[in-house]
Amino acid sequence: MTSVWEGSRRLLNQYPGLTFIYDTKDDQSPHFVAALSKRPELCKASLVQFYTWGPADGEQFASQIEAAGAAADWKENVNLVPVVQIQPLAERLFAEPHRAPSDPTRDYDDLFARVRTWVDSMMDKGFKVKGIQVLLGGIGESYDRSSGGAFDLAGQPVTDPQILEDYRDDHLLIDLHAYVRAAYPNLPIFSIVRAYDVAQDSRRYKWGPVDGKPEGWGKHSDLFEQHATPGKTRNRYDFDFIVADLFPRALEYEAHLASGIALDEKSGNPWADLTRSVADIPRQT
Repeated sequence: MTSVWEGSRRLLNQYPGLTFIYDTKDDQSPHFVAALSKRPELCKASLVQFYTWGPADGEQFASQIEAAGAAADWKENVNLVPVVQIQPLAERLFAEPHRAPSDPTRDYDDLFARVRTWVDSMMDKGFKVKGIQVLLGGIGESYDRSSGGAFDLAGQPVTDPQILEDYRDDHLLIDLHAYVRAAYPNLPIFSIVRAYDVAQDSRRYKWGPVDGKPEGWGKHSDLFEQHATPGKTRNRYDFDFIVADLFPRALEYEAHLASGIALDEKSGNPWADLTRSVADIPRQT
C-alpha cells in the first residue's frame, strides 16, 4: 500500500482541501484502516468505505482492526463510511439464501432486522462514522413484501428468482434509508451514480470487483440502469452526498437541478462505448 500513501500525499500537496474516498473490500478493510490510522495527515482528508461483505458486525470489525496493528486512537481519527449491500447479510442469515420463501413477510422482516442490527453495530462502537452509503436504485418500490412479488420497469411480473432478489433487496434499502433518517438524523446518507465501465454493441459491462474481468449487466440490468442514471434516485429520495464515477453527467444534472431546468435522465456513458470513435465523444467544456 506504500504507493497509495505516496500518491495520496502528492495529490494532497498539489490540491489542498482534497478529500479521498478509499474503497476497501472485504478482508482488506481492517488492514487498510489500521495502516491509515498511523498516517494522521491523511486521516483528516480521507473517508474509508467498507462493505457488508466484510465484517459480520461492529465488534468483529473493531477486533480485526486492532489485530491488524492500528494506532491506539484509530476510532477518533479514521473516518468511516459503511456501505450496505443486502446479499452478504442474507447469506449469513438464511441456510438457503436463494430459496423461494414459504413466508415472504417473515423472511423480509427477519432480513431487515439483520440489516438494521448490522448498521446499529457500526454506530454504537465509538467509530468515527461520517456517513452511510445506501445503494438503492428505486426498483424496490414495486416489491410486495406480503406476497414476495414485484413488477419490472416495463410493468411485467418478475418471475426470475435472481431478479426478484434485486427487487426485494432494493425494497429493504428503501426501508433502511427511512430507518437511518429516523434513528440517526444527523448522519449523512450517500448515494451513487455507478456507470457501466465498457460497452460493446449495446451490451454493457462493469469490471468485476475481485478479478477485474468484465461482467455483463445481463438480467440485472433493471437495477444497474437505475444506478447508472444521474438523478434517477436523486429526485425521489433524500440524499446528502452523491458518489459518482460518471462525474461530467452527474455534475451536469446537479447544475440543471439547481437552476430549475429539466434535464433528461440518461444512463449512457459514451466515454466507455467501444463502438464509437474518439472523435464522436463529446468533449467537456
